Amino acid sequence: MSRYIETFRGVVYPWHCDHQGHMNTMHYVGMFDQAFWHHMSALGFTRDYMARSHSGFVDVRDTIEYKAEQGVGSLVVIESRGWQLFGDLRLPVSEELRPAVLMLNKAAGDRTVYRELAHQLAVRGIASLRLDLPRHSESTNLGRFIPGETDSLAREAMIGESDVDVMAAHQYLETHPRLDSNRIGIIKSEVHP
Repeated sequence: MSRYIETFRGVVYPWHCDHQGHMNTMHYVGMFDQAFWHHMSALGFTRDYMARSHSGFVDVRDTIEYKAEQGVGSLVVIESRGWQLFGDLRLPVSEELRPAVLMLNKAAGDRTVYRELAHQLAVRGIASLRLDLPRHSESTNLGRFIPGETDSLAREAMIGESDVDVMAAHQYLETHPRLDSNRIGIIKSEVHP
């Protein structure tokens, strides 16, 4: 099964282009905005779910890296990673900005091995995010890690792109309003229950 899902498909029309004949930035952003909402819906964050859970998303930062110009008639296809990652955020009771630790479990393990450590850290005023990376524990909507697996695509999904997920989790902690962005650590170990 593919690790990516198509979240946008469209054609560049003349009104998308600037006076140089290139698609204008505002239209790139619009296409990625549509892809974002399709991606979130595919991951279960539908309009109904967000209304029931009183939750939502905020666009905090957009980074655009142009790879090639798109002119009139170009087909634009956006694919998004389709992994659903599960984790547990534990925040200590405090009005002050708190330090945080990102906890990554061992291969074929799950975030439960850090449950007691997360509790002990919270007692000491330290927040934690216990995260299951793709193909581990509950984060298995596109496949599951099997020890000794030799399938190169499966290994790439497990190892090759996990850095993106770790960086996103770290960035989440850095931008959390109750956490101190200058005091964030990462724990990765072979903890055994």
